[in-house]
Amino acid sequence: MEERLTTSIVLYGQIEPNDIKQWNDFYLFSKEIITSLNFKPNYIGISGDSFQDSKLRTLVRTEKKLLKSFEKEEYIEALEVYALPQDFTIAAFDYNVYIARSKQVEFDHILATFTSEVFKDLDQERLVKLLKRFIVFKSGEIFQLSNLESPQIYASKANALTAFKTLNILKEITK
Repeated sequence: MEERLTTSIVLYGQIEPNDIKQWNDFYLFSKEIITSLNFKPNYIGISGDSFQDSKLRTLVRTEKKLLKSFEKEEYIEALEVYALPQDFTIAAFDYNVYIARSKQVEFDHILATFTSEVFKDLDQERLVKLLKRFIVFKSGEIFQLSNLESPQIYASKANALTAFKTLNILKEITK
């Protein structure tokens, strides 16, 4: 497992769990962003009515079930879309791109994490604006963190700021 610097956008606010159209749109948008960066969205993590185990699944084998879940308007609590290299070891650390929308923790949030090399080529302002469509926005930030320190844990506010040795907050995002 290789240590790499990642750059993330996290947006906090409120996510309406029963707005299935918004979950579906977020899923399609996440795939589009990953593809636009010349990666292949290939794994997903889902928590909801038809997905109780929160296990990481291949997109190819799961997409049909996910779309059916949207059609049936089932409850979704979290959705993560990954672009993982073919030879990945641990998804939580080896991704090229990770985009998630979650109500699983105390703070509803959207997290988009990229290797810092990939992030340099992004139009940050535009991406933030587009991601805000999927949350009733309250606050956010752009930050850098080692992949081994887990941007997901930082974004969920599970640990104190002092727990993150490589954390660098680049920008606060306000309304």
